[in-house]
Amino acid sequence: MFKKKWNEESKCTIYKARLVAQGLSQKYGVDYDEIFAPVVKSVTLCLLLTIATEKKLKIHHFDAKSAFLNGNLDEDIYMK
Repeated sequence: MFKKKWNEESKCTIYKARLVAQGLSQKYGVDYDEIFAPVVKSVTLCLLLTIATEKKLKIHHFDAKSAFLNGNLDEDIYMK
């Protein structure tokens, strides 16, 4: 997916690109071997926050939104 960023003078200043892949036709064992979706249930989060509050622990939060952008791949990937 390609997108152009325009300035106030209607000139293109930045060309941005984003890779979008559809995984609808993939089959387990053929196209991929494992699934990983880092999600947490709200009940688990509430429990951890409650325990941390009772024990007067410090809580630190970080966002791992781009964790997979710089990862290494073990297999070759071909896309159309």
